[in-house]
Amino acid sequence: LLERLFAHKQPKSPLDSLLELLKTPKWHSDTQTAALLKPLLLKLAAYYLTIDTHHGRPLCPVAKFHIRNGAEMFRLNYLADLSMKGMRTSFGMMINYHYPLDEIESNHARYEMTGEVSVRDGVLKWLEE
Repeated sequence: LLERLFAHKQPKSPLDSLLELLKTPKWHSDTQTAALLKPLLLKLAAYYLTIDTHHGRPLCPVAKFHIRNGAEMFRLNYLADLSMKGMRTSFGMMINYHYPLDEIESNHARYEMTGEVSVRDGVLKWLEE
């Protein structure tokens, strides 16, 4: 009976397969899997932080806090937070924000007036291609 039920099951989409894999505890412990997923997850993180917005503002509340205070998005870090919470909320991704002293006020003003965010190569390089 089970064989017949599963024989007619629709194949999973690549996205469903990826999400199922990422829900697996310790998926990152397999070095081959972690290496294969690195470019994809960094690209998705860069997209989420810079392009996927609500009314032109970042969706991430932490990003909004830093950007509103004059920071620039500096660098994405893969598998930087392997805690249970870090893996559940961001698949271990973290971002560094940089506060260039001579640009904090202008970054803040530009963001408040236009929504423009200062983003450095450590994030932008993942949006290329």
